[in-house]
Amino acid sequence: AVVSTQRTGDRVRTVDEAEGAAQTLKARGCSVAMVTMGSAGVVYVDESGDVTHVPCPKVSAVDTTGAGDAFIGALASLMARGTAFMAFRDKVRVACAVASESVTRQGTQSSYPDEKFMEQAIADL
Repeated sequence: AVVSTQRTGDRVRTVDEAEGAAQTLKARGCSVAMVTMGSAGVVYVDESGDVTHVPCPKVSAVDTTGAGDAFIGALASLMARGTAFMAFRDKVRVACAVASESVTRQGTQSSYPDEKFMEQAIADL
């Protein structure tokens, strides 16, 4: 999980525990707090305090190294496009799709999907 026991003191193994960890971060001043949970997806608390769980697409994982980096990179790319581009939840869904696709191949950067994949994931929403 992105949120470790070092940051919140919370163990994160389930969606409920991820919600608790995200709420702990939110209470500490984060505008949006997010916890990644590998194949279980992402839990985040938004600016208004709403908690959302976004599951990741199911895939056959070959190598999970770098999946978190693929997720964050895709999310950052989508965030850079602005708030009017698409809803935050949809940005998280696309980032989950990118991360899920990245684990279907060996390697880290070499396993990351290309821009075409991300654009298709956006079109598939």
